[in-house]
Order: sequence, then structure tokens, then C-alpha cells
Amino acid sequence: MSFERIFQTTYETSIFRNRLLFDHECEPQEFKHRKYEMDTIAECMKPLLNHDKPTNAVIYGNCSTGKTTAVKRILEHIEKITTKVVCVYINSESKNKRDIYNHIHKKYLVILLSRTVLVQVR
Repeated sequence: MSFERIFQTTYETSIFRNRLLFDHECEPQEFKHRKYEMDTIAECMKPLLNHDKPTNAVIYGNCSTGKTTAVKRILEHIEKITTKVVCVYINSESKNKRDIYNHIHKKYLVILLSRTVLVQVR
């Protein structure tokens, strides 16, 4: 059978240095060539810092071009610079409102617990 040769080849003999880079959840350490797009997304989200309504945006493009990574990086930056905004990334795989609310509640709960000071009573 021809498929049997595939199992005889090990990852050490692969032409790829790191096969994990092809995983769909792998995010690059350096995110190059997306300055304009990230600036545009950031301008849309900037009103959040003043408790204003952000500008709606539709982000579209071919698969694996950096749309999700760009948005996640901007959300991470917003969380670093302010505690006034809680950023929640919700994947499009969330099929109903309950899934979406669960994502929001989990994130908010983590933030509340991290800000809570535990007092030990003696």
C-alpha cells in the first residue's frame, strides 16, 4: 500500500524546521506588513478609551492573512493601557447567545477575581 510509506517517515526527516508553524492557532512573534490595517482597526476602537461607542468595522480577506491576529493584538494592547475596557475575543464558532455570554462572563470573572484582595482573618 502506498500510504504505509508516510508512517515510516519521521518528523526529523521532514523538510520543515517547525511543523507547528502551520497550525491554525499559531501566532507569529513578529507581525509584519500589517501596520496600515492595524492602525485602521485601532482608530475604530479608540473611542472605547473615552467610554464612547466604537466605530463598526467589517474585517474580511483571504484565509491566513492575519485578520484574527491583528484584532487580538489590538485587544491585548487595549487591556495593557486601560482597566476601563474589558476585551473579549469571541470566535465565530460560538453558535448561540449562551456561548457568547459564557465567554463574556468567564473573562469578566477572571478580571474581578484578579482585582479582589483576599484578606486572611486570624
